[in-house]
Amino acid sequence: MIDFLIENLFSMIADMSVEKIKELRTQYSNQRILYMTAKQFFTADEFKREFRHVTTVLNEDAILAIPSDKLEVSRSIDELKDSIAPIFDSIVLTEDEPLKQRIIGIIAAQYRAKRNLSISLFDVIEEQRKDTEAIIDKISSVDKKALFIAD
Repeated sequence: MIDFLIENLFSMIADMSVEKIKELRTQYSNQRILYMTAKQFFTADEFKREFRHVTTVLNEDAILAIPSDKLEVSRSIDELKDSIAPIFDSIVLTEDEPLKQRIIGIIAAQYRAKRNLSISLFDVIEEQRKDTEAIIDKISSVDKKALFIAD
């Protein structure tokens, strides 16, 4: 997922305005990033190998309904784990409670890291676009001066 984000976000720099980048950032809410993190984790080959006796029923609507303040990355991993546990108790199906709690903790840690990385990428892209626009404005100004001098 991170490779996908990096490739696609940087390819959009040339075509998007700063306003469009800010709009895209708002679409990647805490809940959406948590959902994408869980989906990627549950479909990974490593998960299927290590947790082959665990069944998952990913519920996008339930994840998207988690209040955003409960998913703030300023919270500790344990606080994030406690915030998502009620939803993920019905997503991670196993009789082994310690294993379920371990999986929920892994998802909380991955979510926090990916949320920070996603927002950092948006910050870099936004700054890059601002720099690009400033350079284009300066080049345009030089072109106008050159035309004025040539006349």
